[in-house]
Amino acid sequence: MATRPDPDMTLGNPASQRHPYYIVAPDYRDSSAGVRVMHHLCHMLNSCGEEAYVIGAQSFDARLKTPPLSASVSARHAREMRVPIAVYPEIVSGNPLNSSVCVRYMLNKEGVINGNSMHAGPNDLFFYYSRAFVPDPQGTYDYLRLNTHDLDLFKPDPERRKTGPLLYLNRIPASSIDWSQLPRDIEVLSNRTPLSLPELAARLQGATVLYSFESSTTCTLAMLCGCPIVAMTHPDYPRLGFSEQTLSPYGGRGYALSDDADAIESARAGLPSFRAALARLQAHTLEELKAFVARTQAAADAAPQPQGSEATGLPTSIDDIPSIEAMAYRTDRHVHLTLVVIGKGDATNAATLESLDKQSRPADDVLRVDGIGSPLQRRLQAVCGTSRTQEESWIVLIDDGDTLHRNALASAAYLCGSRPELQWVYSDARVATTRGMETALYPPDLDPQLLRSGFAMVGLLAVRPEMLEGVLVDGEGLNADNWRQALPYLLLQAGNGDSGAHAAEPWVKHRDIPQGHPELLLPLPSRPCAQDAETPLISILIPSRDQLPALQRCLTSILENSGDLSFEIVIVAHETQDPSASHFLAELPAAAPRRIRVLAENGPFNFSVLINRAAAVARGRFLLLLNNDTAILQPDWLPRLLALFDDPAVGIVSPRLVFPDGRIQHAGVTLGLSGAADIAWVGTAMDEPGPLGLLAHTREVSAVTGAALMIREDLFAALGGMDEAYDIGFGDFDLCLRAAKAGARCVWTPSVTLMHEAGRTLKACFTQTEVAAQAGRAFEAARARFVRTWIGQLGTDPHYNINLSLASRHWHAEQEPELQPFPVLSPPGPRVLALPADDSGSGHYRVASPAGHAARERAAAARLARGYPIPVHFVRLGIDTLFSQRQVDDNHLKALTELRELLPGLRIVMDFDDLLTEVPRHSHHAAQVWPDIERRMRRACELSDCITTSTAPLAERLRSWHNDLRVVPNGIDPALWKPTHEPGSRAGKLRVGWAGGVSHAGDLALIRKVVEALADEVEWVFLGMCLQDMQPHLTEFHHSVPFAEYPDKLAALGLDLAIAPLEANAFNECKSNLRLLEYGALGIPVIASDQLPYRCGLPVTLVDNRPQAWIAAIRERTGERHALATDGARLREAVLAGWTVDRFLPDWIDAWRG
Repeated sequence: MATRPDPDMTLGNPASQRHPYYIVAPDYRDSSAGVRVMHHLCHMLNSCGEEAYVIGAQSFDARLKTPPLSASVSARHAREMRVPIAVYPEIVSGNPLNSSVCVRYMLNKEGVINGNSMHAGPNDLFFYYSRAFVPDPQGTYDYLRLNTHDLDLFKPDPERRKTGPLLYLNRIPASSIDWSQLPRDIEVLSNRTPLSLPELAARLQGATVLYSFESSTTCTLAMLCGCPIVAMTHPDYPRLGFSEQTLSPYGGRGYALSDDADAIESARAGLPSFRAALARLQAHTLEELKAFVARTQAAADAAPQPQGSEATGLPTSIDDIPSIEAMAYRTDRHVHLTLVVIGKGDATNAATLESLDKQSRPADDVLRVDGIGSPLQRRLQAVCGTSRTQEESWIVLIDDGDTLHRNALASAAYLCGSRPELQWVYSDARVATTRGMETALYPPDLDPQLLRSGFAMVGLLAVRPEMLEGVLVDGEGLNADNWRQALPYLLLQAGNGDSGAHAAEPWVKHRDIPQGHPELLLPLPSRPCAQDAETPLISILIPSRDQLPALQRCLTSILENSGDLSFEIVIVAHETQDPSASHFLAELPAAAPRRIRVLAENGPFNFSVLINRAAAVARGRFLLLLNNDTAILQPDWLPRLLALFDDPAVGIVSPRLVFPDGRIQHAGVTLGLSGAADIAWVGTAMDEPGPLGLLAHTREVSAVTGAALMIREDLFAALGGMDEAYDIGFGDFDLCLRAAKAGARCVWTPSVTLMHEAGRTLKACFTQTEVAAQAGRAFEAARARFVRTWIGQLGTDPHYNINLSLASRHWHAEQEPELQPFPVLSPPGPRVLALPADDSGSGHYRVASPAGHAARERAAAARLARGYPIPVHFVRLGIDTLFSQRQVDDNHLKALTELRELLPGLRIVMDFDDLLTEVPRHSHHAAQVWPDIERRMRRACELSDCITTSTAPLAERLRSWHNDLRVVPNGIDPALWKPTHEPGSRAGKLRVGWAGGVSHAGDLALIRKVVEALADEVEWVFLGMCLQDMQPHLTEFHHSVPFAEYPDKLAALGLDLAIAPLEANAFNECKSNLRLLEYGALGIPVIASDQLPYRCGLPVTLVDNRPQAWIAAIRERTGERHALATDGARLREAVLAGWTVDRFLPDWIDAWRG
C-alpha cells in the first residue's frame, strides 16, 4: 500500500469509547485518485485503532479495511450515544447524513468537479489534500495530505522502451482540442478507458512527455514515473486547467509551461528532486492524521446527540448522498414551481431556508405568507393569480419550520410534469422524535371521512393554481393551523378520483406531527350525526348454527340498545342440531312477530347463501350483516352507523369489533395483507390510537368483515348480493370490492364498538376432523378465487401505504429492500425484478451483473430478489418484467405458472447458459439433473415471453421450444477485474494456472499428462478443483471462494500464463468464452482448447486437445517470457473493448422491454 500506518499505533482511546467515522465514497476504482483517497482514509483510521466505515460504495478494494456501514451498526452507535463524524469529499452538497459533526475533505476546489456548491455549514471542519485547493495560498489551514501513490510502482523504469508523447484527457472533450498545436504522434490517455495502476504506471514510464489541459493526480503520477508534463489551460475550460496555485505543490519542478525543448529538459531535470520531496511529505502523513483525529473527536465530544434517522440507521446508498441528478428526469413540459411557506408571524425558520437552498431542483419562486392574524384565503388567492401567468405552473405549500428532502422539489416537478391529468399531489413526511431520531409517517390516501374526523395531511401539498383558486372560494377561515386538514378536504370535494395523487415518499420533515381538529373550522357542511327524522327500516341479518347462549346474548343486546328504532331481525338457522336452540328459535317469532323472523336452511354450510336467503325476505332500506357471536355495547350504535350514510357516496359501513377482553378484532381489511386480504390490527388494545391516530378516526377502507357490515339494500341488490361461489371466507371482502367498483365507498368507524368472539358458527359447523379438512380446502379455494379475481386491486390498496409491509398486521414499514417501493425519480426504463438462480458465477454474469449495471447506469429500474415474492408484490411494485434463469424445479415451475395465470401482462424473461439436456455423465452435476429435464425446460420456455442465452449454439438447440430467443453474450465488469502483476516479470519458473469448479473434471482429464510432464518446468497453480492424481504435481492448490472474492483471488495467484482446456461434447459446444474473459480481464495470456466457444476472435493461443500439443505450446511460451506481458495486455485490451457488461446492456434492456 502507498501509506502504511503502524498496525500497533492508536491515535486515542479504544474505538469502543470513541466516535465513529462515516466516510462518504463511491465504489472503489483505481482510476480515480479521489475515490482511492477516501477509501484509504477509512483504511488508515481503522488501522490506527479508530472505527470507520464507508457509506455509499458497493465495490471495495479487498486489501483495505473499508467495512460498509450497515443499518445495524449505525443503530448500535445511536444506542451507545456516540456521535458519527461524517466525512464528505468536496463534491457532496449539504450534510445528507444529518451528522452533528461534518468534515469537508477538500480533494479539489469547490465546484471544480461537478459545479455544485457544498452548502457548507458554519461549524463544518475543513481539511485540505493539497495547498492547491486552499482558498488563500498565504493562509493557515488544516491539511490531511493522504498520499495513496505507490512509490514502488510509480517510478522511472530506464529499461522500458519510450513510446512517445501522451495527452491526458478526462473531463475535456476531444472535439474541443486544437490538434494542430500538438505533436503528430501523440496518443490519448483517458479515464474513459480505465487502466489498472500497473498498466497506468507502464504507460507513463514509456511516455516521453505528458501534455495536459487538466490539473490532475495523473500529472503527479507521470512525474513520479520520470515523465515531465506540459501544463496547459484550455480557453473553454479554465477551471480545470493549471494556475499558479495548482502548480505550487510541484515546487517549480517536473513541469513546463510550453513544449519548448529546453523547457521540457529543464522540467525533466527537476523530476528527481520532486520525487524526493513527495517522499518526505509522506513521512508527515501520520502526524496530520493524528491531528485530524484529535480535532474531529473533540468536535464530536462537544456536539449534541445526532439528529439522524430512526433506529434502522442512516442511509447507506450513494444515491441518497450526493443528490440524484434530478435534471435527468426532465419531462417534455417545463414545470414552474412556486413554493409557499405558511408562517405564524415570526421570521422564516432558518432550517426551512437552508433546505430550500439545498434543493437539487430549486423552486422557481419562493414566497412566505402569514397564516396568523391575516386572511390566508386572500393571500393564497393572490398567489394563484400571479402563478397562473406562468405556463405549467404549480404551487407547493409547506409550513414554516418544515425542511425538505433535497430531491423533494425535483420529485414533485417530475410527478406533476409527467402526469397531465393531475390537479394536486401530496406526499408523506418524516418527523423528529423525542430522542433526537426521526421516524417516517406513512399515512393512507386521504379521504373525506378521515379528514372530517380530525386527520391532517402530513406531507407537502402541490396544486395547480386554477384548482387551488377554485376551492379557495369556500376557504373563509383558512389559517396556519387548519390548512393541512381543510385544503385537502376541499380538493377532494371538488375533484374527481383521478385528479389527486399520493406520492408515498417522505419529501418533508416536521418538528411535530401535524394535528387536525375534530371539526373542520370552516363553514362546510355539518359533520354527519344521528338523524332526528324517522329513521329508515334496518334489516339485521344473522346466520346461526346452534350456539344458543351466543345467539341469546346477541339478540338481547340488540333489543336493549336499539330502543324504538325501526329495525327487523332475520335469523337464518343452518341445520340446527341442539334441541334447546330449536325450541328457542321456534318460539322466537311469536315473542316479537313484527321484529323477528326465523328461516331454516339445510345443505352444506355456505355463508353467502345464508346471507342471500335472509336478504331476499328483508324489507329494510339498509341491511346489517351480523354474526351471532357479537354483542352491542352502546345504545346509539344504529344512529351512529346510519349517520355515515348521509354522504350519498358511502355504500358500506362497519363498526370497530373487539374481543371479549377488549382487544381489537376488526379495524378494517387491508388488501394484499397475507398475500390476499386480511384484517389489520388484530389484538391491539382498544384505546391504542395507532400510527397517526388512525385507529381513532373514522375513515375509508377497502373492505370490512361480514361479521358486522351495513350496506344499502339497493346497492346489495344491484350487485346481485353475495357471490355464492364464496362459501367459506372472502365473500364479504368480494362484496366490498364489487361495491367499490360500482362507485360506492366503504367506511370503518371507531365511534361504534361491538364485541365479537369470532368464529363461533364456523366452529359449530366443522367439529368433525374430515369435515374440518374439507372446510380448510374450501377456504383455500375461496382465497384462490378471490386473488384471481381481484389481483389488480390487491397490490394497490389506497388505504394502506405502499411503504408498509404486507406481512404485518400492525402497519410496520417494509424492511426487505427488494419489496420497498420504487422512488418517483426512478429510471424511465422497464421495472425489472431479477432472480439469480445462484450466487455463483452463473447467477452473477447472467442475472445479477446485467441487472445491477442497468440500475447503476439508470437504464432500467432493476433490482435483485432472493426468491419469488408473492404475486401481489408484482402488482404493488409495478414490475414490468421478471428476469430469471433456468427455473426448472417443481417450486419454480409452480410459481411461474401462478404468475402467468394471475398476471398475464407480466413479461417473463428466462435465461439459460447451459444445455442442461446434455450434461456429461461424468460431470459432478450429472446426478443432480432431473430425468425429465427436457420436459422441464420446455415448460419453462412455454411460461416465458423471451429466452436469452449466452451463445448462438445454445440458442439454436432451444429454437424449437420458443420463437423469441435472443443471444446476449457474457460481459465482464471491469471494476471487479484488476490486474495485480505483469506476467513474465518474475524470476524463476513460470506460474501456469487453471481455475474452475467441480463440473470441469472432463476438461481437466485432457491435461492430466500435461501437468505431469511439465511439473519440473513450470509452477502449476490451480484454483477451485483438481483431479486427485494431479495434486502431487501442483505447486499450489487453492480451494474455491465465493464469487464476490473470486476476481481478487484469481488475480492474487500471480499467474504468468493461464490454460483453458475444454472437452469436446455437445454440452461444451454451447458454452461461452467466459473463462477467456476472466483471464483476459486480468491481463493473463491464455492457451485454450481449439473448440467452438473459444474461436471468438480473442488473441489467445488455440491448440488441439492432444497432450503433445498442449506441452509444446506451454514450453514455447516459457521461452517467450518477454512477450507474456504484451500478450496479456493485448488480451485485456480486447476483452475491455468488446466483452464488457455495458457493451451488452442494450441487448438486455431490449429483452426485458420486449
